[in-house]
Amino acid sequence: MTLINSTTIRTKFNMKVTSAQIDKFDRLSDIKRARNLLPKEAKEYENIFEAMSAYKGNNKQKLQRIETTLTKKKNAEIAENKRQKINSFVYKYWGGEVQVVNSSTECIAGKAAIWESSKQKDTFGVHIPNKGKYRASSLQDVRTVFAKYGIDSRISNGDGIRVNGTNLPPKEIKRLETLYKVSVLPIRIKGKEIAYLFRTADHQTKPNQKVLISAHGSARGEQIIFEKPDNLELDFASTTNNILVSNTLAFAKKLNQGKVAFEEDSQIYNSSHCEATDYRLTGGIATKPEDVARFIDKTIHFKKEQSFDFVLLNREAKGIHFSDLIQALKDSSGPQAPNQLVCHFCRPKDESAGKFDVKKNYKN
Repeated sequence: MTLINSTTIRTKFNMKVTSAQIDKFDRLSDIKRARNLLPKEAKEYENIFEAMSAYKGNNKQKLQRIETTLTKKKNAEIAENKRQKINSFVYKYWGGEVQVVNSSTECIAGKAAIWESSKQKDTFGVHIPNKGKYRASSLQDVRTVFAKYGIDSRISNGDGIRVNGTNLPPKEIKRLETLYKVSVLPIRIKGKEIAYLFRTADHQTKPNQKVLISAHGSARGEQIIFEKPDNLELDFASTTNNILVSNTLAFAKKLNQGKVAFEEDSQIYNSSHCEATDYRLTGGIATKPEDVARFIDKTIHFKKEQSFDFVLLNREAKGIHFSDLIQALKDSSGPQAPNQLVCHFCRPKDESAGKFDVKKNYKN
């Protein structure tokens, strides 16, 4: 009986394997040593070694069994890669709101779910709680089906955020709410407290759909784009690729008086815009939580028709992006989530960034 040589292996599997390497595999007792000896080709040779060591018989039988083993292994890897792709897709767009299952029989009554069809290749089954089961022609079509029944895609899960504490603990929130007759809502994404929403005490009966965000912002070094929700308008105090020259409370006062107008195209992102730059945002601006609470208590009440809520970031939260904050506002505010954000932060994108004086937005 002749030995399996390198020519046979190369012909059968189109792999570059030498006789000396095959001899090494015959002598090796474990896969770990194979990896150490041949680090660059370890995975490729590991499959051959596993298959060769598992069977005995003549050359033809051994090669057939090796081929069967490698084919099964390859198919298993393809299936696992596809499964991971589906899991990543679902987590990206719905977090834990949607479950990935093997078949329709595993669906839970009150939980949205998705599974790959075993009958129609590259199609998916979709379970909508209290509605039924539907077919989607692709993963992108799955988003359409879910959106049709009110299960919107998420734009962020806050994975890159680190929170070391808070600059506004519950005791301080209680003090501000009592002293200034305001409501302060911690804004969280996946349990991470990244900001605070300041509202009038009667927000339950007279909710605002407009929110002013004041923070430090930048897109230098990372030009990231996110999908802007269709029903959300973004109004920027600065034009694109500029450092904003402004005072937060002075701007807020003008906004409350109805004396602010955004006139340049780069300042207004409405329903015609489906994407926006994902600016890095940080707290640490000069305006303090007490300043905002006092402003809402003393100013907003006198101009109800121009009123808005106010967001400051948690100074102890790092790695926040604009999409994180938008998603967190939706997660934390529920049905009262805003549909208009006035963005009072800098927008530099590269080293050529200029300066923009906020007074250019003011009307006489």
